[in-house]
Amino acid sequence: MYYLASGSRKNVKPMHSSTPLLSVVIPTHKRPQFLPCAIDSALQAAPDGDVEVIVVPNGKDESWKTITQAYAHEPRVHWQPIEEAHANAARNHGLTISSGKYVRFLDDDDYLFPNARTQCLELDQANFDASQGGIDLVDAKGEIFRQWHSAVSTDYVASMLRPSRITHNCAMLYRRDKITNQRWDISRGVGQDTAWALSLARDFDLSLHRCDLQTGAWVQHDSERISTKITGHQGHNEIPVEILLNTVAGLESRGALTEERRLAAAEGIWQCIHNAFPLAPIYWTSIIHQVHDIAPNSKPADHLYSKFPFNQLNPIVLEWLMTPHRFIRIRRRERAIKSGLAQQW
Repeated sequence: MYYLASGSRKNVKPMHSSTPLLSVVIPTHKRPQFLPCAIDSALQAAPDGDVEVIVVPNGKDESWKTITQAYAHEPRVHWQPIEEAHANAARNHGLTISSGKYVRFLDDDDYLFPNARTQCLELDQANFDASQGGIDLVDAKGEIFRQWHSAVSTDYVASMLRPSRITHNCAMLYRRDKITNQRWDISRGVGQDTAWALSLARDFDLSLHRCDLQTGAWVQHDSERISTKITGHQGHNEIPVEILLNTVAGLESRGALTEERRLAAAEGIWQCIHNAFPLAPIYWTSIIHQVHDIAPNSKPADHLYSKFPFNQLNPIVLEWLMTPHRFIRIRRRERAIKSGLAQQW
């Protein structure tokens, strides 16, 4: 074991002379009760078990040592602690030392399904840069309460800009040589997976394979976490919009904002606007002006906007007209979520 200072990559080399098919990077911090499930699922995530599992404990935490003995005779599991308490720093360290042909990231409180092995096999047989599967959202009891399914477009960029994007780590598998120089943003405490996925969309024209299977579970629980939890309806929409606008600017600067991507970005931004407009109408009005610069005739996908006479109105006017009623409805839902009567997702 050794420690790597945050941001440093000097003299760091992959751990193996031979190349495994898959590397799975698992950052962990003070969650030994979840970690074995994540590790065990990662060990099954490649055909013929051809995988290296890089576990990166981060910060002042020794709890992970309580489970290392269970993997003492498992040479595919590697423990790589770092001092900095940040999941993105841990992911960067794991990516730096990984050596697989493919790489995926897995949070310590989530787990992969056996379908992840099929996803890896399909990507290895296809000529794509990345693969996206579906994910199940499960509660603390392991019961599924929602499913998200993979994208239909083979353009990674357009898929990540659309409202239907899945950026969660359980869904995504990458060719390592396509992302090896990209880094997770260690200044970001919230929206980490969204920021990562869209940074790839901003900087690279990746092709996307669709795995028509559910590849992992995103577990919802109230246990301790290092990353900042997004709270409130406004936060769940303002953060993605900030990332989307940044991505559009990057695409435009490198001449890669195609018409498909422009419309996909507008769809993604409009979804956030429509979801949260009543909570901060002045702020969201400014975002509408920005999205109309991207796609002048765009509007929310809500069916109301296609009906007469509402389809004759400027979307800004209609959003303001609906604000009082929708404000009450959103606040009621937020109270239901807070009291445990409804799920956030």
